[in-house]
Amino acid sequence: MGCPAPSFSLDALQFYEDLSQNTTSIQRVRLTCRRFASRASRLLLPVVTVSISDPSSVDRLEQITGHMAFAPYVKAVHVYFDVYEEALAADMRLLAAHLIHVWRGSSFLKGAAWAQTLDDLEAFCSDGIEANCDEESMRLLRREYAEYQRRYEAQKRLGESVIDRIAKAMARMPTATRLILDDAPDVPSPAAAASLKEGGWLLTPTSWATAFKLSRSPPPINMLFALPAAVHQAGVELTGLRIHRLRLPYEFPLWVPPHADWEWFQEETLPPEANELREACGSLRVFEFTPGYEPGCWPAGSPTHLAWPDMATSSVKHHRSMEDVLSWILEASNRLAHIRVDLQMTYGRLTHDSATPTSPLPWPCLQVLHLQDGVIEATGLAKFLSATDHTLTALHIDGMRLCTTCAGDVVWPFPQLPYSWSSLLDQLRGHVGGRDRGLTITLRGPRGAEFEDQWISEIDVACLHALFEPDETGLSTVERYIQGLTDRNPLVEAGKTPLLYPRPRITGG
Repeated sequence: MGCPAPSFSLDALQFYEDLSQNTTSIQRVRLTCRRFASRASRLLLPVVTVSISDPSSVDRLEQITGHMAFAPYVKAVHVYFDVYEEALAADMRLLAAHLIHVWRGSSFLKGAAWAQTLDDLEAFCSDGIEANCDEESMRLLRREYAEYQRRYEAQKRLGESVIDRIAKAMARMPTATRLILDDAPDVPSPAAAASLKEGGWLLTPTSWATAFKLSRSPPPINMLFALPAAVHQAGVELTGLRIHRLRLPYEFPLWVPPHADWEWFQEETLPPEANELREACGSLRVFEFTPGYEPGCWPAGSPTHLAWPDMATSSVKHHRSMEDVLSWILEASNRLAHIRVDLQMTYGRLTHDSATPTSPLPWPCLQVLHLQDGVIEATGLAKFLSATDHTLTALHIDGMRLCTTCAGDVVWPFPQLPYSWSSLLDQLRGHVGGRDRGLTITLRGPRGAEFEDQWISEIDVACLHALFEPDETGLSTVERYIQGLTDRNPLVEAGKTPLLYPRPRITGG
């Protein structure tokens, strides 16, 4: 039985961004005449934004649900998960230090006056004596502090009810079946700076990125994954989910299991929240995990390594891995047609274990797959492509490290089986040429195999990388070969890599 077509187009990998394009032009059209105003209204609010820290944005969302000119045409709800912190609301010196961190990152808060203000705030952070600082700087800080306290108290009154309110609002908008979970930049906008003289504010809630960088307080991880479940329980059949810019570390505390004293748990001991998340994702057709990691960012051992705040001193044992949560979501729906996952260099099991010839493919409707910054297993990729032969139309592989299956008595760190990017190119070419439906494959930034061979010079590696760079037509030399536009494997022709790439066998002592 064939899969039903998605209710929306899979527009490349910019699905959510495309929804909110041309808003300014539509607003101008609405001002032309009543007829245009009526017809353009349905295009004006395809995406509604809301913040869990801003009660007024939740009020606005609920008001939109009662406006028949807009509510039936909202397609996605974009939720920001930044928060106002209790510690900053309780200590003006700590808030001053936070503002210094945020304001110094702004590209438009420049000039001698701002430099003096920042110097004054640093002096106040150091000694806590207001008299040693310029009065205008302290007046600004006291005003911002009072406003921060007000916003924190408003957020506190809103509490976790914000999840239920957002979910119920989505349920009142019949086409709002897409959900974007996002971080917000904590640098004030140019508009905020421009309105400062008229009593505006430069305050912003704390982003996840800042929370991890400063290790001050943990972001609301439970609320993040509770929202899709609440939306589902409110009666919404989610068709799209994107987790964007929320840079999760490899492990984080999430939900107490039924047997909280167990350090390791089996599948049946997962907390109810995990199963609720799975149920909520059972109807997904689009899933994108784009946390915005730095390229090549491993879970540990890199300048961009993330650790959950206070994880080292925490006695909590119910830690989850990012890979676990992704698997709960990805295995939930057999209707997924579009998947994009930035794997943060974890061992991604999206393309081999679940696509063996003896087991059914978990995504029989899959059309677009984009894997980035992870590890790809050569044999499993071939099996995956065979399993998706009748559906897949686009495969994007960005910054992935090629490996092969370690089996039998193979000793770490070198696998025994031959593998190489040059061999993989031939496999991909065969799959493209053997399909009735078109298949587009892009390969960028390869890692592993011959690209990390100690016997190949840096110059030769640079030459190989150049074969993967697109030209003015948008295609690379490698992609031309995969698509059948050229006849010779460019990696083999370059004379820098054999067709198969056996690594030396290492035996332990």
